Amino acid sequence: MLNEERIKLMTKMAIYEKREGKEMLPVGDYYKSDYVSLKMVTTGISITIAYILLVVLWGISKAEYLMANIHKIDLAYLIKKIAAGYILLLLAYLLISFIVYMLKYRAAKKSLKKYYKQLKQLGALYEDEASVSDSLDETGGGPDHDEFTGV
Repeated sequence: MLNEERIKLMTKMAIYEKREGKEMLPVGDYYKSDYVSLKMVTTGISITIAYILLVVLWGISKAEYLMANIHKIDLAYLIKKIAAGYILLLLAYLLISFIVYMLKYRAAKKSLKKYYKQLKQLGALYEDEASVSDSLDETGGGPDHDEFTGV
């Protein structure tokens, strides 16, 4: 027997799983601190790789000047300047990623709370349907026994 309310609820849940759920459902597997920490580590690794590439590209673009003036360049100052730039960029991006992923985690938890509520409603609908079908016997009769036969 088709239950229209159950079908509507299942359709809503399927749409959620297909759209938002792809991003939100994996977030529910983490604690807030674990999720944010993991995302900050990946951001730190990405920024480190990007900064190294930028420094290498800068070095390649200035290679002729660097080779011609290598004896005049203060390498300690240049390394300190590159390191300071890296640290400032890393701190800025880590702060931004902390804020972004905290907000994303909160939004995901709020969204998942609605999804789990719908899941409980669906379970209750199935339980109600199961209790109704259990109360009927094989012949389609009700739970009341026949007074004459006692069956």
